[in-house]
Amino acid sequence: MNTESYVIRIGGEAGWGLASAADIIAKLFINLGYNIFSSKDYASQIKGGHNYHTIRISNKEASADVKNVDLLLALDKRTLDLHTKNVSENGIVLYDEKVVLEEKKQNINYVPIPLTKIEERNHLKNVRNAVFLGAMVKSLGIDYSLLRKRIKDHFQGKETLVGKLLLAAKEGSDSVEENKETEFAKEIENKVSHFINGNDAITLGALKAGLTFHAQYPMTPVTGILHNLAKEAVRNKNLIVIQPEDEISAINMALGASYTGRRAMTATSGGGFSLMVESFGLAGMAEIPLVLIEGQRPGPATGLPTKTEQGDLKFVLSASQGDFPRVVIAPKTVGECYTETKRAFYLAEKYQLPVIVLVDKHLTESSQTLNLEEVEKEFTFNYDQRINMIESVNEGQLNSDGIYKRYEKDNINRTLPGTINGVYTCTGDEHDAVGQIIEEPKTRIEMMQRRMNKLKLAKKELPIPKLVGPEDAELTIVSWGSNYGAVVEAMEKLNLESKKVNFLCLEYLFPFHNKEVKELLVGSKKLVLLECNYSGQLGELIAEQTGIMIEDKILRYDGNPFTINKVYEELKKRLN
Repeated sequence: MNTESYVIRIGGEAGWGLASAADIIAKLFINLGYNIFSSKDYASQIKGGHNYHTIRISNKEASADVKNVDLLLALDKRTLDLHTKNVSENGIVLYDEKVVLEEKKQNINYVPIPLTKIEERNHLKNVRNAVFLGAMVKSLGIDYSLLRKRIKDHFQGKETLVGKLLLAAKEGSDSVEENKETEFAKEIENKVSHFINGNDAITLGALKAGLTFHAQYPMTPVTGILHNLAKEAVRNKNLIVIQPEDEISAINMALGASYTGRRAMTATSGGGFSLMVESFGLAGMAEIPLVLIEGQRPGPATGLPTKTEQGDLKFVLSASQGDFPRVVIAPKTVGECYTETKRAFYLAEKYQLPVIVLVDKHLTESSQTLNLEEVEKEFTFNYDQRINMIESVNEGQLNSDGIYKRYEKDNINRTLPGTINGVYTCTGDEHDAVGQIIEEPKTRIEMMQRRMNKLKLAKKELPIPKLVGPEDAELTIVSWGSNYGAVVEAMEKLNLESKKVNFLCLEYLFPFHNKEVKELLVGSKKLVLLECNYSGQLGELIAEQTGIMIEDKILRYDGNPFTINKVYEELKKRLN
């Protein structure tokens, strides 16, 4: 049994408690000291369909999915049909004994579970997830008491339900033979402070940065942010969370709140951002700080609403008419969802512009163990600091004519609406230094140049990109976002085989470090672009900014993320 990477998958219909079961499995192994990477794949329907959760268990850091499954919990026949092909040699398949196995894969241990008998004997319904959890711990030689504790913790306060689930789990455990050879029977030492997904990390980062207003219309894959903040607002009376009627209202509410001095955020996906585009431009023209989380999924239109993709990069770089400054940050890990959200608030407020945190479904909804305290230590700059708004203006802050020229220079402090001697006009029309609407060319040129100069200033605060891996690599991978985990683990595997590979993962996509990226890539022996979209949008951005065309591309656009196996196989072909 390989405890460096042991994979459990549970599959069945929506409404069968798969999410709860997956969470219990993950936390069970966290309690044993293991690292976890957990992802989910689900249909866009409330009940029925086919859903599955994959839990990767490791005694090292785990940051991506692998292709093979070591233990399959098949709660229905469809799960057997779809996923048995991925079960590794000597793997285990737990299945309902009522399901007729038309053929069996060689070298797999099939374990029938008497689900119907257990339910009928104990007068139970809708407990198949618990029955299979009980069978799972017995099959892996794990003490049943650990599962009992996890079920009680997960369903705390629901005593009647807990009683039924514990009975079902014990029956499931008793129905299979114990495997005493497993490595999971003993605990290992590990320091884990959090088990969170990207949405959770964004929530924590926003709160740490001083978020006080959030408006969001729910849209996969970032709805979790709205749920998290709504719960927080019950405890935190200084936090306002609103679910308005649509995305247009959401961004306009956030802009209004930011104008009055609150640190404001909104979140959406590509379709919702399409509706927000005009108001996004307003944030640029009126110079109102805004943090916008854009969670990508396959488009266009509704597309594949519960799958993943990286197809919105070119869209967010050019959204809304005209030229105006924006910052686009693409976190590559769950930990960076936390730190880069904090950075986004700092940059938005300091430079008075909109900042997009560009993520995707795979990153927002995949959960990972991490030590948040260690993540904090690596994030060296204090981005928690506020750039305070002025509540009263003294004569020294006024111009000689006694007027508060809010738009005269870079980064003049904003005033709270109604501030004595600090009144200015906030408008989406072109304007002069006090916000009055103008049409004269000279002032237009001055205002455009002043606004666009913010990009130069903000760029100086964005970390310089770095190559990961050996400097004398035979091959350099270029990618971004959630692909990071799969690429890094595949690269490490190849380097152990004496195949020298390095990796450039770009997080700060606008303003773009064109000079630094060009210097890193120009000396590479062989370049390969890896993205989850059809056209290789990062590659097009690099070509535009540096003149370097990356011809060799590994592109995926079927709605699924890259696995370590897929990246490894594609790179190995190019190295042979």
